[in-house]
Amino acid sequence: MKKKMEQIMENWDSYLSEVAIEKKQAPMTWAQLGAVAQAASLKAQGKLTKEREAKLMQVLSGVSQDLVASLIADLVPMGNTLRTAGTAIVGIFKTYAQQPDKVTVDNPVLAAFNLSDGFQELIDDRLEDAFIEEKMPEVEQMATQAPDTPIPNMDEVIKQWLAKRKIGNTTGNTVDNLEMGAQ
Repeated sequence: MKKKMEQIMENWDSYLSEVAIEKKQAPMTWAQLGAVAQAASLKAQGKLTKEREAKLMQVLSGVSQDLVASLIADLVPMGNTLRTAGTAIVGIFKTYAQQPDKVTVDNPVLAAFNLSDGFQELIDDRLEDAFIEEKMPEVEQMATQAPDTPIPNMDEVIKQWLAKRKIGNTTGNTVDNLEMGAQ
């Protein structure tokens, strides 16, 4: 029991460290992600012309060209399934949510869809799977209804989702409302 408690405390400390440095949102809106998804789809099909790429960069003004190029490269393997921002969101989340942080650290958009390693250690895998199944349609809807909204960090979205779940016969349980040493 003592060893298990030490592991929980180590995971908690890791999570707190990650929270301090993690951005609350990606440097891109849902609409911009949709444009990148379309570009990745076209590139996967060999149809991304220089003209289309120039139009894409106009839509993505204010977003780093290096970030856009990196994100397109990361999305090309999913290119045949990308049709909208919604399908891109589902694909990115399913691919990157449970990857180690080091896989997404260099791309702030992918990092926003990645659940922090410390956070993953704190919640049960079944909850993560339930989140993916239940929340992804709502996240897709967010992208459609508010396309110019910055993409939120999925750690924040899952915390809000967890607070509404009945865990331990109560709701409102999140890692944010726990105090160190609380029983």
